[in-house]
Amino acid sequence: DPQEFVDGLTLEAVVLREATLQRLRQVRAALQVNTAVALQRLGRWKEATEACNVALEIRPGYPKALYRRGLLEWKMGQLEAAERDMLAAAGLGPDKPGIL
Repeated sequence: DPQEFVDGLTLEAVVLREATLQRLRQVRAALQVNTAVALQRLGRWKEATEACNVALEIRPGYPKALYRRGLLEWKMGQLEAAERDMLAAAGLGPDKPGIL
C-alpha cells in the first residue's frame, strides 16, 4: 500500500528530526561551556558564568556546565552556590548522598 510506505517514511523523518535536534542541543551546550572556559582564562568570570547558565538552559543538568559554573562561583567567593553546583555535577546532593 503506497500510504503505508508514506506513513513509514514520515515516521522515520520525525524520528530522525528529533534525534538531530537533540544532537544540536548537545553541541550548542558544549559550545557554551567552551566559551565559558575561554572567558574564564581571560578572567571574565561573570561572563563565563553567564555562558554556563545558557548551556544549562539549553541542556538542564549538564554536568560539565554545572562543574564549570561551580568553579567560577568558588573563584568569586560564592561558596554555597559552588558547593551546590559541584554536588549536582557529581550526581550527589541531599537526596543522593553518594560517598559523603
